[in-house]
Amino acid sequence: MKPLVPAALAVIALSAAIPAAKERTMEPSLLADSLVVVCLGKSTTAPRKALQQPYPERLAARILNEGIPARIHNAGKGGSHAATLADNAFHRIAHGTDRFRYDVLSQQPDWLIVAFGINDSWQDKGRGTPSRISLDRFQQCLSSFVKSIDSIGGRTIILGPNPAGICYAGFHARRLERYRRASRKVARRTGARWLDISSVFRREFKYRRQPLESLLLDGMHPNDQGHALMAEKLLDAMVSQRKASHE
Repeated sequence: MKPLVPAALAVIALSAAIPAAKERTMEPSLLADSLVVVCLGKSTTAPRKALQQPYPERLAARILNEGIPARIHNAGKGGSHAATLADNAFHRIAHGTDRFRYDVLSQQPDWLIVAFGINDSWQDKGRGTPSRISLDRFQQCLSSFVKSIDSIGGRTIILGPNPAGICYAGFHARRLERYRRASRKVARRTGARWLDISSVFRREFKYRRQPLESLLLDGMHPNDQGHALMAEKLLDAMVSQRKASHE
């Protein structure tokens, strides 16, 4: 029996028998008989007052709709970067690496979904100044997460950061692009799945013929439409990776 989530961690517990009469879009065996999924990230993962549901809760509902019992643990924390408080203390909180053991490993997840990059890349002192977390340290942290999950037989999906709106265009966007590419590099090097949320959002707003801001609350954080799109693409990625491992 896998350990229960700590009291400080938001949990969405979903458990249901597979409906006999319901038509499904995939076989349950493409995922597993039951799943434990941890979503580790920042404010774009965590619940917000302006949202009905962030993507972890929406992903939980989608998995349940496929007839798969699952527990989804939302380990998103506003202000968090991938490293430690000792690396950067702009936000005096436990960051991704600080809390990896109790937010992630304690759950023994089948899947880890990692979403960092925006806070890591941020330049608090303006154009031409260092990011909160160096590019090398960012990649080191992501690689460590993947290796830890590999060691317990789990799988990892690394989310490339979502794009920023026009109000953050310029040097912030250019620096964020470097971290997006770095997340892809880590995924390729470690064998993790990479889901490019920036490209997903850009294809969607072009299809809708609407501005990028139609998927964002404030030029940075996805709105409910954005989170719904992320949950949809995450489930697709999980099924795709599971199929590939069985071929």
